[in-house]
Amino acid sequence: MCYIVSMKPILPFTQRLTQAEILFQNSVIPHIKECFPGTWFSTEHTPLDYEHGIDYIHVHLHQTTTISARVWQSRPMQHFSIRWKRTGSIEQKLEMDLRLDALAINGIHSDITIEAFVYQSKVYVAMINTKMLWEHISQHFDELSCFYVTNPEDRTIFKRVEFDRFHPGEITKIIAKL
Repeated sequence: MCYIVSMKPILPFTQRLTQAEILFQNSVIPHIKECFPGTWFSTEHTPLDYEHGIDYIHVHLHQTTTISARVWQSRPMQHFSIRWKRTGSIEQKLEMDLRLDALAINGIHSDITIEAFVYQSKVYVAMINTKMLWEHISQHFDELSCFYVTNPEDRTIFKRVEFDRFHPGEITKIIAKL
């Protein structure tokens, strides 16, 4: 499978951005530049985003890294959040089913998963190898607890993947002042 992505570096207000993407670009990317020097490209509104969960492509020198990202404006949590079901359309496949299906067939995944929280003038970032995260999810799915986020029309059910399920060094954490 091949996708051609319009490779324009991220620039504020050059496309219709979601609030989460603006928050990630303005609050998270500047604080992880040391880990990711180079140029970021958004995949929002492309098949890489809505079919494969890849939110960004990062290019540095001759290396390309794909990134799945989630940012919350809330108190920081010690877990990755995975969209599982929506109460209004329980049969609809969301992130959990799509990524587990891709894992089963060795399909397209991002290289890195980033979960970030913006809270009280700080940003809290956790990064993990995506394949490691999803292999853990596939092996321990039934053990993962849930939480709900209320949407205007229904609720989204998320699964939690606690950071302490991984060995020290498998997750990179950054805390920075905004």
